[in-house]
Amino acid sequence: MDAVQGSIIKKHIEVNFITGLKDEYPNIASQLITFEKEHIKNLDDLTTQQNVIKNLMNRFDIKKDQ
Repeated sequence: MDAVQGSIIKKHIEVNFITGLKDEYPNIASQLITFEKEHIKNLDDLTTQQNVIKNLMNRFDIKKDQ
């Protein structure tokens, strides 16, 4: 669970960084948009993984500290 959360946080930071680069370098914004979309897709995948893990933990009454 911690690994998934860490990956989600990292992807959020990367997406925010890419957004800043688009503003700073508009001449390469179109290439950055493609790169950003890939990161957002990965972020969605990680969020889905996190939700699946949470649901399984709830279903089987597993505590985070175990």
